[in-house]
Amino acid sequence: MELYNGERPSVFRLLGKYMRKGLYGILTQGPIPTHLAFILDGNRRFAKKHKLPEGGGHKAGFLALLNVLTYCYELGVKYATIYAFSIDNFRRKPHEVQYVMDLMLEKIDGMIKEESIINAYDICVRFVGNLKLLKLEEANATGSSTVIQTENMESYSGIKLVDLEKNTYINPYPDVLIRTSGETRLSNYLLWQTTNCILYSPYALWPEIGLRHVVWSVINFQRHYSYLEKHKEYLK
Repeated sequence: MELYNGERPSVFRLLGKYMRKGLYGILTQGPIPTHLAFILDGNRRFAKKHKLPEGGGHKAGFLALLNVLTYCYELGVKYATIYAFSIDNFRRKPHEVQYVMDLMLEKIDGMIKEESIINAYDICVRFVGNLKLLKLEEANATGSSTVIQTENMESYSGIKLVDLEKNTYINPYPDVLIRTSGETRLSNYLLWQTTNCILYSPYALWPEIGLRHVVWSVINFQRHYSYLEKHKEYLK
């Protein structure tokens, strides 16, 4: 999978692609996670660390996200869930929140264009959350792929688990949850969906995440696969 940018791939990019293909050939001798979940932690610290202008960390984080999703696609991972912006993040400085919202809307608009990665690779994207805060209007990508938007529930009080499952989460439970910056807390993210899940917390900030982190998460999953399967049967 190569992200389309209108340019001919360089020799180094092609070489990297074939090297990854060889690596994936080894990894796919074992079980591959069906679903990877990510908490994108460390964009602002990355900008501060590298003395980038405000918003520079989030831009770098988006590029890192595209690369990670590319690796997931190439590996055969069917689902990826991204924790991009929480309700608590709206407590940050208004101009910072507005910048992130504008960046999100810009990237979403790019995703639903006809020649985007979504249509090129028949990918379905689901937005889960309170979309009123994002101010995102209903939009569908042209072609066979669809951008689906789902309105999340704002309160858990008085709501049955089965209703939450039906309305806010359709994909299979994650096999691996990756949170960068060395943090191990979930921040109220997929609390019950990760009860039978590998938690991987590399010290790298989100924009620093790379192929080695994805590969290591898969290796950890394979090492614990037998236990996870037995535990999954126990939870049924």
